[in-house]
Amino acid sequence: MLLEVNSHRLVDLVGHITLVDSINNCSRLGGRTILAPDENRGHFQKCTLLAWAAILGNINAVDLLLRTGANVNSRDNWLRVTPLMAHSFLTTKTANTLVVTNLLLEAGALLDLRDGRGNTALHLAIFIGNSDIAMTLLRAGASVDLPNLDGLLVCHICKMAGATMEVRAAVQARQRCLAIGSSLLM
Repeated sequence: MLLEVNSHRLVDLVGHITLVDSINNCSRLGGRTILAPDENRGHFQKCTLLAWAAILGNINAVDLLLRTGANVNSRDNWLRVTPLMAHSFLTTKTANTLVVTNLLLEAGALLDLRDGRGNTALHLAIFIGNSDIAMTLLRAGASVDLPNLDGLLVCHICKMAGATMEVRAAVQARQRCLAIGSSLLM
């Protein structure tokens, strides 16, 4: 209710969550630490309400925030992740997962924006093993040929992370299409 009354002031509020700790303690990582503290040696990261609602898979909150003008491509946080990236990497698989993914995409979430490490939402979904989200992003047209800052393409992350056969096949098919398309241009 508060968002509907004061939507323009509150909809892109930034809160703080322990994003680094949340990522490092994610059960899918098997205890591996992958992120260091932020530039201030802290663990509290800024996070928009939309990113947090997307991480939690809260359909009603995501829908309300989008309807009241939340910036679906905001990267107002230390890691420079969009709500789609945060959702792709941190959400737990539930019945709501793909509903939230599709709400973000329908609202104009840009598939190929990159975080502070050069990763797209697709890189992150595959890395963490969110194959349903990865397939949704691939069907929506996510690029497979953008390297992150480590020079890793989506196909490399598929191998490293042990992506499902379905995801690997979809990535390979997209790569073949790109190769055919570029050879036709020569």
